[in-house]
Amino acid sequence: MELWYFHNTRMMPAQSRLDAGFWSVPGHAPVIEYARPVLNGILTHVMDAFESYLSGGYEVGGVLFGTRTGSQVRVRGFRRLDIQPPRPSFVLSEGDQERLSELLDKARLDQQLIGLEPVGWYHSHTRSEIFLSEPDLEIYDRFFPESWQVAMVLRPAENEPVRIGFFFREPDGFIRTDQSYQEFAVDPPVRSDEYRPRPPWELGEDGKPEEVIEALPAVPPSPQANLRAPRAGLWKLTRGFLAALALLAVIAAGLLSIIWLRQPEPPMAIEIIPAGGRLVIQWNPHSLKLTNANEVMLRIQDGKQRSEVKLDPGKLARSRYHYTPVSPRVDVLLEAKLAFGRTRREGASYLAHPDWGRPARQLVEARNEESEARSQVLALQQELLSRRQESAALESSGEELARRYDELLAAKTAPPKRAAPKTLAFRTAPPKPSPPRDLPAAPEITPRAGAIGSTLPQTEIRLRPPEESPRPVLVAAARIPASPPVAAPAQPRSPAPVTGKLIWTGDLGRNAVLTIAGKKPSSGFLIGELPGGPVQVGAYPAELSPDGLRVLTSNPKLATEPRVEAASAANGWNKTHYIYDPRAVRDVIVEQRPEPANPTRVVLRAGSRKLSVVVIEWRLVEP
Repeated sequence: MELWYFHNTRMMPAQSRLDAGFWSVPGHAPVIEYARPVLNGILTHVMDAFESYLSGGYEVGGVLFGTRTGSQVRVRGFRRLDIQPPRPSFVLSEGDQERLSELLDKARLDQQLIGLEPVGWYHSHTRSEIFLSEPDLEIYDRFFPESWQVAMVLRPAENEPVRIGFFFREPDGFIRTDQSYQEFAVDPPVRSDEYRPRPPWELGEDGKPEEVIEALPAVPPSPQANLRAPRAGLWKLTRGFLAALALLAVIAAGLLSIIWLRQPEPPMAIEIIPAGGRLVIQWNPHSLKLTNANEVMLRIQDGKQRSEVKLDPGKLARSRYHYTPVSPRVDVLLEAKLAFGRTRREGASYLAHPDWGRPARQLVEARNEESEARSQVLALQQELLSRRQESAALESSGEELARRYDELLAAKTAPPKRAAPKTLAFRTAPPKPSPPRDLPAAPEITPRAGAIGSTLPQTEIRLRPPEESPRPVLVAAARIPASPPVAAPAQPRSPAPVTGKLIWTGDLGRNAVLTIAGKKPSSGFLIGELPGGPVQVGAYPAELSPDGLRVLTSNPKLATEPRVEAASAANGWNKTHYIYDPRAVRDVIVEQRPEPANPTRVVLRAGSRKLSVVVIEWRLVEP
């Protein structure tokens, strides 16, 4: 058994150091760091078994030991698991399962494994692609059931780099078994050619072992006569001694050359990083394989499209190459041609579409579900359109009522109309002298003589005016000034919103572009509008369901505390549910954000699946 260690190093990009490598997938939690000496030991174990027999040898496996911190797993050692007898497939018998249990139990008491724990396991596939079969899943679930333990599958090939892929459990317990999210390839350690005998099984037309055959009987050695060589002379003894010395010198030189060739070479450290719809292919410009190469070629297999790029010293020094993919899977191979006809290759793969490699039956079921969901979305879109029309009618009637209310309020608060002022003149008669207080008795009233047409006697009556204070004489005209109009009280204005959202509905295909300028989208329908100032925007895919609008976001807080918004005009009168789904967020990419020259324009691009609803949230920022 072998155990390798490496000192603690800080996180670096994949294959960027001589003693550590790094593997991760964008949008997923696990981060796997492995030691280069450990990887070389595993490659030696795999290649020994692969080259032991013709037609692929046999498959091997073992246990990975290391440490873990949160979502980061560090592989710092390994132990082999030898199955008896060697078989073409790594399927454990009852005895092999007992040996694996003993290996895990003894590891707790091993002095060389203090501070380490089983972080996963590895095994090779010599006649199939990189995936997890049913027997592999049984081993994974029985002996490595922890959510953070990983599986490593290696695929050796004749005169080709060894392809490697990792498998892990997602937060909901799902394991993708049909293919690894991302593969990478490394050259195995340099090995000497050895004779490979015939394996104890036969392969059928499909490349799978069919039945065990009996091994051929060994040929008995032919009898040799026991002849005694004659005694040699002094010259013969001297010549034999010199020949032995020469042979020893040749053997020593051969051993030194083998040791030198078996030394690990600095890797080219090729890596693929997605960035906004493009791929950034990186490598280590300080690798001796690249600096000492006579010619370096970058070969890209993008679906059915194949391209080659010759890297001159200037391009090699830049250590990166930008590429725009046209298919969900891209395979990259970096080939360096060295002196004496030697060639070194390292490759990496990028898989973008989640349905890549799924069985046909599951694809048909998924497409049927997608068609049914699309019909439901169309029905909901029609209902949403009718509700939007009703909302527009209500808004117009509300505006009319508001206008009439403003008119009535203005008429009520306006000052009343007053008539023109009149000029008034008041005069009083001069005061009369008061009669004496002691008056004689009233004389007897007699009618006048000669009165005509009168039956009553005519008398002259003088009345005494009542005593009252003299009234002032108003000799000038008095004009009553009009009172100033009373202004209506000012209505308080509601503060402008600092956040908001836009809801787009329509049909946006894979990798299609959606442009929104103000209230006009390039396709589909839009609810809401950007405020027109400096804003920050974020776009999320959404789904229309019978319970309302489901918005898929990457906020981890929503995994434990879901957020629900009541129906309102801001969300199109749809109850809104915010759901944590980090994988679905990659289906919407904001290619162009609002700029000062055009603050109401935003450009979006769809990802690997079609979209029918997109929610755009905005927030005002200080200029």
